[in-house]
This record gives sequence, C-alpha cells and structure tokens, in this order.
Amino acid sequence: MKKKREPIIHKASTIDTFYSLTSHPQWVKLLLDGKKPYNKFLEALIVQGFYHERNERTHIKKMAEDTGFKTTEVTKWISQMYEDIFELNDTNPELFKQNGIKHQLHFKYWDSHATLTLWLINTPSRFETFDCYFVKAKVGTSLFHVKDIRNSIEEGEHTIDIYLTGGTANSYREWLVERALFHGYLHFMDVYDKEEYEIDEILKRFYRQ
Repeated sequence: MKKKREPIIHKASTIDTFYSLTSHPQWVKLLLDGKKPYNKFLEALIVQGFYHERNERTHIKKMAEDTGFKTTEVTKWISQMYEDIFELNDTNPELFKQNGIKHQLHFKYWDSHATLTLWLINTPSRFETFDCYFVKAKVGTSLFHVKDIRNSIEEGEHTIDIYLTGGTANSYREWLVERALFHGYLHFMDVYDKEEYEIDEILKRFYRQ
C-alpha cells in the first residue's frame, strides 16, 4: 500500500499575519468594542494607519516600540485579532454585508482551508482567477481559481457557495477530469473526496491505456 503523504498545513509568520489582517482595515475595526484584551493596541494601530502609508515593510519590534506594548503581547494579539475576524464573520456575517449577493467563499490550498461569508456584486465564473490577500496567512496563498459553484435558497435568501483552489486553473487538466468522469473511470465524488495529486495519478493511469 502506498504511504499517504503528510498533510501540508500552512503556518504564517506573525508579520505575514499582520499584513493579511490589515489588508481589510474596515474588518479589523469591527473588533474595536472595548472588551478585547488588545483594544488599546488596536486603537494604536488605527492611529498608525495600520502602517499602510509607510514605504518600508514594518516588523513586530517596531510596532511594539510605536504602541508601547511588549513584543510578546503584540505577537499574541495580532494572531488573536486575525482569528477573531474569521470567528466574527462566521457568527455575525451581516456585519460584513455590502451591496450584492451573499456568497460563502471556501478557500483551499494543499491541506489548509479558510471560509468567509461576503457579499459580491458579481459571481465569479468557474476557472476564473480570484485574489484574496486576507486569507493568505491562513492558507499560504492569495491567488485562487474557482473550482466549483453551488446555489442554494434558505429562508428566502439566495446563497452562492464558491469553492476556490490555490493557484491558477489548468484548463487542460480540467478537460481530462471531465473526460474521465464521462467514461466512468473517475467517480464524481472523487473530485470532492480525493486530493488533487490522487486524481492526477488516476488520470495518468487512465490516459496511458
């Protein structure tokens, strides 16, 4: 039996998490309720403009010096704020509502996953490229392509689930997958249950025949 590979889970540095976090400062400000342990630190970041106007890349020590907090606290709070936004988006998605239709975006890159509920004016098409820097610290990339689209109606609300895979689409590979599905060599559940490298091995065996 072939040994299954070890999961590839992305682990971002604190500074990379900071840049993903502050790519949407309006979301970060949703955490400013006076009850969080990082509230004063967040207020200081707002005063600093989240360091967006500086030409050079900032670092944790500099942020600690500017805000008057320990580097250990800054490191802990940046990670906590990042995770808190995902939790807030999950429990109170209406806070993120804008004009458009409700979309649930499911990001995947290797074995790392992230989900966000957002309102988009247009639904991206299958294989279309989608860039989202906010999830980079979570999954390891900001560039995705649309793998699948599902529509649902629940309590009178139209929701569109978008499944995104890291990297740009390989249209030739997708054509091979569709052909293997048509001939029955690949089961439709394989597309969802198997890893891409496992599907590639099936495709190679099928097309060598």
